[in-house]
Amino acid sequence: MRLALAAILMLAGCAASLTPRPTEVDFAPNGDLTVRLSDWQRCTGTRELAIRRADGWSGTLEGCSPAYRYDVALEPNAIRSALGRLFGFFPGMGVVTVSDNTGRAWRFDVPPPLPSR
Repeated sequence: MRLALAAILMLAGCAASLTPRPTEVDFAPNGDLTVRLSDWQRCTGTRELAIRRADGWSGTLEGCSPAYRYDVALEPNAIRSALGRLFGFFPGMGVVTVSDNTGRAWRFDVPPPLPSR
């Protein structure tokens, strides 16, 4: 009985570790979000369908097997705001947080920091 329980717990742990995780975030010029997962799936967050706030937007990623939520928080920037009004959208700088239904979250700086030399 104990051996069977241990085997079930071990298999459950292995299955949880096989869930793909977000590895990369990118913006399209219109503000749509693309998230690449560790198994090379590509998920999208459509800005037009998202819940908008003054400092960003949030929603649920589409096109991938795990149901991830995302939150975009843009840093206030007068130049970015002016360019956004003039050209439609200018991503600027901010933070994208992708989270799953268990509470795990992955944070990405957008654009990513420059590599140090």
